[in-house]
Amino acid sequence: MDQPVSADKHRASLRRILPVYFDDLDEALFDELIGRLALLDCAAGDVLFHQGEPSGDLFFVLSGRFRAVRAEDGKARTLGEIARGETIGELSLFTGEARSATIVALRASTVARLTRADFERILALQPSIAIATARLVIDRFRRAERVPARRGRAATICVAPLTPGVDARALAEDLRAMLAGEGRVGVVAQSDETAAREAEAIDGAEARHDVLILVADAAATEWTRRATQAADDILLVADARAQSCLVDVERTLLVDERSHAVARRTLVLLHEAGTRAPRDTTLWLDAHAVDRHIHLRRGERRDLARLARLVSGRSVGLVLSGGGARGFAHVGALLALEEAGIEPDHLGGSSMGAIVASFPACDLRGRDLVEAVRAVFDPNPTRDYNPLPVTALLRGRRARAACERAVTAMNGALIDIEDMWRPYFLVASDVTHNAEAILKRGALDRALRATFSIPGVFPPVPIGGRLMVDGALCNNFPVDVMEQAGVATIVGSDVLAENAAGHDGPELPSDWRLLIDRLRPRARRRWRVPGLIDILVNAPLLGSAARQREMRRRVDLLIRPDASAFGHLDWARFDDIVSAGRDAARRALQAADPALLARLR
Repeated sequence: MDQPVSADKHRASLRRILPVYFDDLDEALFDELIGRLALLDCAAGDVLFHQGEPSGDLFFVLSGRFRAVRAEDGKARTLGEIARGETIGELSLFTGEARSATIVALRASTVARLTRADFERILALQPSIAIATARLVIDRFRRAERVPARRGRAATICVAPLTPGVDARALAEDLRAMLAGEGRVGVVAQSDETAAREAEAIDGAEARHDVLILVADAAATEWTRRATQAADDILLVADARAQSCLVDVERTLLVDERSHAVARRTLVLLHEAGTRAPRDTTLWLDAHAVDRHIHLRRGERRDLARLARLVSGRSVGLVLSGGGARGFAHVGALLALEEAGIEPDHLGGSSMGAIVASFPACDLRGRDLVEAVRAVFDPNPTRDYNPLPVTALLRGRRARAACERAVTAMNGALIDIEDMWRPYFLVASDVTHNAEAILKRGALDRALRATFSIPGVFPPVPIGGRLMVDGALCNNFPVDVMEQAGVATIVGSDVLAENAAGHDGPELPSDWRLLIDRLRPRARRRWRVPGLIDILVNAPLLGSAARQREMRRRVDLLIRPDASAFGHLDWARFDDIVSAGRDAARRALQAADPALLARLR
């Protein structure tokens, strides 16, 4: 970490940042304040302060990015990231308690430090400052309690070409247009006539822009080194048709791999217009050290908009719960979201919810999505009874065929999860290790079968030497998994039915009487007693029901279709269930806060 330096060159940045935290900041008070600030330059990996250290100083982030890490039970947990224009350590101004986390620079960063003693002197000159600072602390705590791991937007983005034929400058300009709503967006490349000056003073360029896009060279030049070290998010752009290999740019990035100090790396794979589905993405992911990947079709505006939302911290996640045939309601919810102009960027779910989420993740929309889901579940996948039920009541052949048919119909062939157009995950239950399994890679059809394999009903599915069954057992509404994906806003659709069955008598009717009763139309049945399959489906959910209700409180927009009138095996009532989901989503959208709807669009 460098010694303190003059604040003069950062005066413009301070003029924009300080009024956010100090009310009624006139020129005289501003001069008094910056005269008491000391500037610190941090390299990637530098620790601003450690957890447990005595506190007292307040830091303003003028450039760069930091990560807050807390040690708990011998493990390091990421609390969040602090970007340009935010503060670090404001709580210590009020409590004086030891630091609650370690703060690490993710890249070259500059902060302005204000000691507690100097803050108190400024406070004596302007007592109203305390109100603004207290409001900041309260807001920070509210956000941390709700979604501690969601990441903010990238203020400085580096676009680095990995393969020949990639026009990184053109992609940067397209991103600039898409990010126009973020404020002042600049693009700087080595070919610019001002490149030499900008390369020496990227901090100055950041001060003039809300979002800065740096275009790296195709080779590991000095400019590329500067651009990658200054970035919050590095986009490694490759032609998907090219051969994957480690290139000079990546060797430059791999020089400094200290703990917690790595800018996010996003692999951007470019595909030709009209490509039905990506292929062999796993080869790229195995060869390149990246945090995430995204597929872009040339000329496809929706794909580019998704990338812009990703890097600007505005991406939308959609989580769908399990529930058997009741999960058809998610199809209706997707239709209502599409009507409202809301397109999820990241999708995930458990059991039936994971199956439905796979369709939009493979870029099916509208009526195409509806008919594709209908085709998969016609014929009924739960009618191949096992004459020798050693592991399950059903043989699972229909379910396997349905999953293979679905993936092939969507993509023209069997693909892997990482080949889907939109980021996607599903949850299964690993009965080999008695643990929750989050599947983000591997054969999509096998993963879908695993997340849907109800224990005792369908046989377990072997994946990677482990036996997988229904994800609903451990996490039927995986909102917490979506939070870890770093999306800004989460929409959830939950079809868990409350009080769907019951019986007032002291004993159940005989099996014969129940069978005869089931032959009557649903409206005329005497008893609301579930059948064997429904009991097998519902019983495992009891252990995760409390967690599922907790997950509902953690979404930004909750859709709750009334599924109590439908059973887990009501495959023939597809249209009725879809309509129920669509109506519920429309009601949720109508009742939503306009500010939330603006974030979702």
